[in-house]
Formats: sequence, structure tokens, C-alpha cells
Amino acid sequence: MCSVSVIMPTYNRAGLIGRSIDSILLQDYTNFELIIVDDGSTDNTKEIVREFADPRIRYVYQKNQGACVARNLGVSIAKGNIIAFQDSDDVWLPGKLSVQLSNMAANGSDIDICQMRTISATGETLNMKPSNKLVRKGLNYPTILEANFISTQMIVAKKSVLTENKFDSLMPRFQDWDLAIRLLKRGNKLSYSKKVLVEQYISSDSISLNGEKAYCGYSILEKKYKTDLQQNRKEYANFLYYKFRVCGDSLSLGERRDLLKTSIKYFPNIRNILWYCKLLAED
Repeated sequence: MCSVSVIMPTYNRAGLIGRSIDSILLQDYTNFELIIVDDGSTDNTKEIVREFADPRIRYVYQKNQGACVARNLGVSIAKGNIIAFQDSDDVWLPGKLSVQLSNMAANGSDIDICQMRTISATGETLNMKPSNKLVRKGLNYPTILEANFISTQMIVAKKSVLTENKFDSLMPRFQDWDLAIRLLKRGNKLSYSKKVLVEQYISSDSISLNGEKAYCGYSILEKKYKTDLQQNRKEYANFLYYKFRVCGDSLSLGERRDLLKTSIKYFPNIRNILWYCKLLAED
């Protein structure tokens, strides 16, 4: 029996999925299955997957329902007691599984995350996740309320944890953030492999470029965890500031001011005050 099940949802990624599959099959840790859940692709994704003659690959097709439903399906049929995730347009770097499994064993953790490098369509490194700032602050529950430092490709976790905590398919964006909040709120132990083991590639149709979905996702999270945010005032102020920065192009001038005004009410730091004054001057 395999000890790790790697879940990969995909939708119309025939031109990219091969690179992603290769990065998994070339791992030095080999006792795994790769479950590819095709979320209703209309291109030749299935044919590309079939070209890989590796018995560890399981291909499953579902009608188009979104990546959350695909991931939940993958977890439900996984044979391994450890789950890892990969997106079909991203790349695992060598040693990802072995490094994170070793770190989980050393720390007795339920979940391990690594560092991820995000790369633009032009090959430019955009950011690293988690950022050094958040690492210094502490990768804990108050910090995850403030800002998302976890992406699914970074996660290696016990299957039992993910069976009890599923992805919310109603989230238009930040499904990974919502999951991480629930995982840490319930006391699951998180460890951190301080090494870049994933490269995330941003394409023109990446959901991370959709400002309207970002605003909707932030608003749902704020409603879901309102009480917890209010009890962590500094983190709530930063949550609102990041909402302002990420969703700014989708907001009116008045909405941006209101976000900053509320953030200042919870924790009046200089950065938010200066931004608020700048917007007041735009009349």
C-alpha cells in the first residue's frame, strides 16, 4: 500500500500538465500514488495523462464542478495515509516529499508546509510564500487570520486531518486560506520545511488575477471568522489592509476609504493612516 496520495485537480491543462506530472514522478521518495482528478476538461488532457505509463497514476474524470470538489474527491478515494497536493500547471522541486515527510516525523506534526516561489508569465519571481515577515511573526492561528501563508501545493498532511476538514466549494477564491484557518483553529500541529520546494506559475487565466473573486473571497472569510478577527485586533487591521491592496482595482474610492478607516479603528498603525490620508486627498 502506498503511504502518500498526491491529489492533482486539472481542467484544460493539456499543454502544461505533463511538466507537472514529471516533477512528481521524479521525486526521490517513490512510495506514492498520483490521483489526477479531471474536472471536466474539453481538451486532450486525458490523452496526455495516458501517455505516462506509470502504474502509480490514477486518472479520474468528473463533470466540471471546480477544483475544491475535485480535491475533496481525491482525498476521499486516496489509499495513502498522507496527502499531498499539486496543481497541474505548477512544478515540485526535487526532494519535496522526502524533505516534508522527514520534517513531519521529526516534529510530530499533522501538517507540513514548504516554501513556494511564484513565477510570472515572463519568468520573473513575484513573491515567496510564506514571506519572511510572516515566518518571523510565527506561522500560527493569529497570523493565518491576518494573511494567507499556505497554498495547497505546499501542503503535506495526514489524511485524517483532511477528511475531517474539506475544501469549501462555495469559496470563489482563497479556498486554501479558508482550509488553513480551520485546520489551525482546531489545534492541528503545523511544521515548516524552510526550503523552496514548489514553483507556482501564473498564467493569463489564473484565478489569482481575478480581483472581483478576491473581494468576494475576502468578504466571505471576514463573515466566517468575524468573531476571531475582532478578538485579534492587530491581525484584523492587517487583514483589512491586505483586502484593500489585493482588491483595490475592484473597489470604489469610498469602499477603499471605508476599509482603511475600519482597519485604523482596530489598530491605528502609521501605514494605514498614511494610505487613508492619501485617499482623502483624492477628492
